[in-house]
Amino acid sequence: MHVGLALLVFLAAGCLGGQSAVPSGAGRAHHSRCRPVALAGGDGWRTRSTASGGFRIAEATTATFRESAGVFSDASLRTLPQDGILVTASDSGREPRRDLSPSRRMPYQLAEFRHDRGWEGQPVTNVPQYVLFTSLRHHGLDVRVFFGRQNPGTRALARAQAELASLRWHLCPSTSYLTAPS
Repeated sequence: MHVGLALLVFLAAGCLGGQSAVPSGAGRAHHSRCRPVALAGGDGWRTRSTASGGFRIAEATTATFRESAGVFSDASLRTLPQDGILVTASDSGREPRRDLSPSRRMPYQLAEFRHDRGWEGQPVTNVPQYVLFTSLRHHGLDVRVFFGRQNPGTRALARAQAELASLRWHLCPSTSYLTAPS
């Protein structure tokens, strides 16, 4: 269920052309006042951050981005080399729901992610996804790691973990909280 919803969110964000679908003050923090969700992009990584469709999104890859920032990485995943890695993190803003995923301490550990060998919307069968849903003070964060092969090697797992360790997720000032715990 979460996988389909997240895929729908990424696709909707791309269709909105980077415009926020949620008016300021409509339950989500106004993203122009927020610091971005960000990945540091270590050696050999390409990174980008954006706000799209009411979401703050960070992406990093060891390959090439083939679509605009904030759009689900379908084309990038179809062309991801066997040693390639793609990481995404998406903050949905303040959620009024109380049933969000439990909060986890940063840095997030790849070993705690759900590993999906096959998943809804999977562009090619060789690309698994690792998924973590977490929250902090009523903000939901969806973190995904994709590899270019079903059984990534030790080096690829270590590279992905190092990039996850660089993830910075700051809450918007309107929540009066500044950053996720380190």
